[in-house]
Amino acid sequence: MKRVYPIIFILSALVFSKGFIPLAALAQDTSRLISARDLIYQGAFSFPAGDAWAYSGHALAYYPGGDPSGPSDGYPGSLYAAGSKNNAIGDRVGEISIPAPAPLTSFDALPKASVLQALTDITGGWKDNCTYNEGCIYREIDGLAYLSEADKIVWNLNDWYNVGAYDQDSLGWSDLDMSGARGVWHIGPRGDDRFHNAKACNYLFTAPQGFADTHLMEKRLIAGNSREAGANGGSQGPTLYALAPWMLRTGKSPDRGGGSIRWKSMFKNSLKKRGVHD
Repeated sequence: MKRVYPIIFILSALVFSKGFIPLAALAQDTSRLISARDLIYQGAFSFPAGDAWAYSGHALAYYPGGDPSGPSDGYPGSLYAAGSKNNAIGDRVGEISIPAPAPLTSFDALPKASVLQALTDITGGWKDNCTYNEGCIYREIDGLAYLSEADKIVWNLNDWYNVGAYDQDSLGWSDLDMSGARGVWHIGPRGDDRFHNAKACNYLFTAPQGFADTHLMEKRLIAGNSREAGANGGSQGPTLYALAPWMLRTGKSPDRGGGSIRWKSMFKNSLKKRGVHD
């Protein structure tokens, strides 16, 4: 039986803060490259019903140990997912099951995920309490990931508008029951435009452990943002930063909150003349 893995595509070279890693060096074993014939449509499933889950899914994290009493259908684990951001109870996170997907015939016929943990404020109030500047705010949770190193759910807060160009903190984490929020931390050193909040406050995912050990000094959590205009501290295209939030740059315990996260710059975009990117 062919095993099925979630896939994230990064359609760019990786550019590191202390030099380049050529794509050829990462792709010498062509048998490990993904091609179209490797992708098999498995079907789909829908989020739980109700307005609280409508217009959701903008932040999603797979937890391999979730739903341990669920069916043995070949789809273990659970998803931590952001709920609706379009109503009074928006910007909350819940945990849902992963039902066996089915081919799409109609939306109503799709298998439906069940709620394992109800939507709640995983940030412990931080999403409504930006302290960097009296004018700064957080508009939504835009990144979620599970960190096996700490057994935590890490989250990223984003102000996609941020016309004040505030270099505010964004990263935090919580226990698996979505309590015990800690943070909020700044990704990289504050005051360095290469690590402005607008470049790092969005998506989160984890790199394969072997790749992180070899190329990223064991910094396995990847954060970034993409803002085409590049204004207000943002990047003119996607960014990738490798992080280790279990070890603060200041040397403090992560549970104390504050401080900045150890980082490694992987990829950033800046628009040059005639659309050339670096």
